Amino acid sequence: MADAWPIAAFYFKVTFGSDAPIGFQEVSGLDQSVETLEYRHGKSLQPVTMKRAGMVRTDRLVFKKGIFSGDSRLLTLFNEVFEGKTNYPRADYSPTPVLIELLDETGTAVVSWNVPRAIPVKLSTSAFRSTANEIAIETLEFVHDGIQVRFS
Repeated sequence: MADAWPIAAFYFKVTFGSDAPIGFQEVSGLDQSVETLEYRHGKSLQPVTMKRAGMVRTDRLVFKKGIFSGDSRLLTLFNEVFEGKTNYPRADYSPTPVLIELLDETGTAVVSWNVPRAIPVKLSTSAFRSTANEIAIETLEFVHDGIQVRFS
């Protein structure tokens, strides 16, 4: 391991459900944290509180990619919720599974982030400015119940 190189952060793929992978410019929000609970009972002689692990908090997953003519896959994912096709608590409700894989130089997954229950909650587009020299970007945000990280 002494001569190993860190994995580059720019070579990754994202898969929603069983669809083909989608190329993104940026993926963020792969954060999870544990709240700290503090407690001190009335008869404690110690001048400190006891610390315990509390609820797990997750950030929104944010996916950004360029807009391509005829590519409406992110809009389709968002419209499933927006048009009421998957509103909770319907019996056939099924959040979208998301798999993010960080790849090595050979294209093999080194680390994967599996999000079994993601719900698209926000679809946005970059601002249009006639004086700018940049591509149009679409952004899709998801809320979720947690991330399972696996090293290959």
